[in-house]
Amino acid sequence: MVKVAKQVSLNLMNPNDLKLLRKKNKWTLRDFSGKVGVSKSLLSAMEKGERVITAKTYDQIRQSLGLVLETRTDEELRAHLDYLKLTLFETTAEIVMEKVVGIEKKYFHVEHLKRHHYDRVYRCGAIQVYEADKLEQGILLEMSGQGLREFEEFLAESDFELNDWLILATD
Repeated sequence: MVKVAKQVSLNLMNPNDLKLLRKKNKWTLRDFSGKVGVSKSLLSAMEKGERVITAKTYDQIRQSLGLVLETRTDEELRAHLDYLKLTLFETTAEIVMEKVVGIEKKYFHVEHLKRHHYDRVYRCGAIQVYEADKLEQGILLEMSGQGLREFEEFLAESDFELNDWLILATD
């Protein structure tokens, strides 16, 4: 597992919006935390921006407001992601590393090589970011099974899951 100094910050809901939502409905922290299913202290920390509002908590908030219809069937599809390859356009490798992946560039080492029609690859463990001289080619983010496991461990340090990140990264 690669250790980094900066933790990833992926917010689905603004802390101020969370507090406004609670105040608008005239709920105390205790009332709202009970409806959402999180502790009062965690809700308070989320409102202050001290804790990240995860996709799971965001869904719980929406469900407590009646904004989510839960439909479950016996035929639910379960999936496991064991390889990831994303091409991102109109961005730079540095932005992909630091803003999309959430790992500072200094933790990646660069190799100048021709692979997948790219000119450079930045590696941090098994997480790879490819960059070409031709900007229109985009930036390729590639994670093998090992890379995904490393990334899941990194996200877990910020109380995030891979699913949360995928929703935000592809939105």
